[in-house]
Amino acid sequence: MGEEIHYIPVGFDFERLVQPLHQDDFDADRVVLFRSEKRPENEREAEIAENIVNDLSRSIESVLNIKVEIEVISDIYDYVEIYKFAYQRIAEELDKGNQTYVNISSMPRTVAFAFATAVDTLILENPDSREDLHTYYVSPKEYLITEVREELDDTVELLREIDLPERGEEKVEKRLDSITDTLQKLEKGTTSGAREIREGSHHVEFVAPPIVDVPDAEGELLNILKEEGEVESISKLARLQAGENYDPSSNSSTR
Repeated sequence: MGEEIHYIPVGFDFERLVQPLHQDDFDADRVVLFRSEKRPENEREAEIAENIVNDLSRSIESVLNIKVEIEVISDIYDYVEIYKFAYQRIAEELDKGNQTYVNISSMPRTVAFAFATAVDTLILENPDSREDLHTYYVSPKEYLITEVREELDDTVELLREIDLPERGEEKVEKRLDSITDTLQKLEKGTTSGAREIREGSHHVEFVAPPIVDVPDAEGELLNILKEEGEVESISKLARLQAGENYDPSSNSSTR
């Protein structure tokens, strides 16, 4: 019997990645954490994600006693390559007889969709694998952005009420302007602007997965069945495929 494996792409979440492993009906033997590669344009983001990965790894191994592996995704916006990577990795687990679960709660949608689509494609190609491949999502109990906004609002009020020496007023005013600007940005959501992912392009297309190729012989049989409807015997189907005229008096005992 194979192992239970959990693939977890990691973004800026901790609890909804680790809690299901502890609290839900899982019995994981191994967890694979995926993090983004550090690049000049996203160094701070990657650093935060890396710190979360390290905390997750320590917690999962020390508290839950589950083996952890960490892998790097070089470009989290290259949907096609991520899909190919996820498909190959999950297919390898399937070949080993392992049951694979994919948590798509955290990383950017390009990664989450690529992993989820890879699972769905494998199930379509191998219907018998439906019980061995699973994609799941964990909803946050609360969004911390609400708490952050309240804290910033309270900070603004506090700074305005403090009676400071004249030499400290300039620093406080600059701080107030900065916090007020941040609060105004948060009125439009938790993100700002649209990143240029490729030169001159701000979007990633989620292309459809490739259609599974049907061998020529099987394709011919499917076309015959489509044209003929129900065929009463395998021998008749074989004769039709061979282009021969079907003789009802011939031996057709094989069904």
